[in-house]
Amino acid sequence: MLSSVTQEARSLYSRHVSGAATTAPFWDAIVLTASSQRQAERYRREIDSRLAHGFLPPATKYTVMPDPLGRRVGSGGATLHALYQLQEASGQDGLDGQRILMIHSGGDSRRLPQYSLSGKLFSPLPLRSPWGEASTLFDEF
Repeated sequence: MLSSVTQEARSLYSRHVSGAATTAPFWDAIVLTASSQRQAERYRREIDSRLAHGFLPPATKYTVMPDPLGRRVGSGGATLHALYQLQEASGQDGLDGQRILMIHSGGDSRRLPQYSLSGKLFSPLPLRSPWGEASTLFDEF
């Protein structure tokens, strides 16, 4: 049962990436939170690389937001900060009806120090992505 759900989700995602028409809605925006400006830059490079290779749905807006003022604010503070910044950038009614996925990914990865800069979100999994490369938690989200 779970296997068939996963296969269908991956198939639907592949259609979104390719731009094929589908009736299932996808995210208007995906927001990643980061604990620092340095981590945010690394996340942006990961996103930009996937966009350049055609591995992400092109119609979705991708935003990475570091914690404000270089201070850790936790996931609640990061949520409020990200929503405020999105609203400011979008104007008065800019977020109305928008489908926004927010992924809190600003941890230090202390238990996985090899991923401290890229974060656990971009750590490889023992799975292949729809395009045949090692998948990451981000890719699976």
